[in-house]
Amino acid sequence: TVHAVAGQLLTLEQGANTTVTNTGSTGKGGFAELSGHDVSLHDIVSLGHGGHLLIDPVDLTIGPGADSSSNFNQQLLETQLQNANGYGGDVAVVAGNSITIQSLTNGVLDGTNQSGAGTGGRLFLGIGSCTSDCFSNDFVPGGTSASFIKFDTLTDEILLDGALTIDAGQGTIDVGNFQAHAIALAADGDIGFGTLVTHDSGGTDSPDVSVVSSGGNISGSGQILASSAVFGPHVRLDSGQGSIDLGTNDIVVAGTG
Repeated sequence: TVHAVAGQLLTLEQGANTTVTNTGSTGKGGFAELSGHDVSLHDIVSLGHGGHLLIDPVDLTIGPGADSSSNFNQQLLETQLQNANGYGGDVAVVAGNSITIQSLTNGVLDGTNQSGAGTGGRLFLGIGSCTSDCFSNDFVPGGTSASFIKFDTLTDEILLDGALTIDAGQGTIDVGNFQAHAIALAADGDIGFGTLVTHDSGGTDSPDVSVVSSGGNISGSGQILASSAVFGPHVRLDSGQGSIDLGTNDIVVAGTG
């Protein structure tokens, strides 16, 4: 376990060679937290199988290249999720105020593991706080009504083997397209999204889709497709006191349950 917590700027420089595993990069994974008012990452943390990386700034920008406007570039996040050594690592970005994904190279961030089908990691994007495993109910939603998680280009897409969770706390979500094992979007405010596609790879539970806004509106600009050869997937859309607008787009559930 590694906890690196800075009151101001935390920087992981290229070549830092941070490894949190029991028996090398394909062994059982560990936990690493990189936390600060500002966090700037220029290399990956080798987590091993089932490892977990928590990035905890106030604001974070994921950009297409290693430029000054980006805290964490697209290639590093892809590599962190894919983990070329055979097992993907889970990545949680939990910001205090905002997460921005800039326009992606070729319009796609590919976190799927090319060397082992279905072994890429999970991705958690949240506004709030988390001390350990954000994927296991350790996340506490926070922020303000002005907080947000957004794509700069809404036609962009993120591909994952594992599950995707986005929770903007008291803020809003305005994102593009996703393919993942399961997809869950939650916020107190408005939620906007593109195409949502789930699949069996990358997990052992049902590839469900859940979009829940406790006090805002839900709008979808693409198809929702939940498919499984093992389960009977569920699609849940809940806007609380708001409205739901999917336009002319389809909701397709294809399963065996």
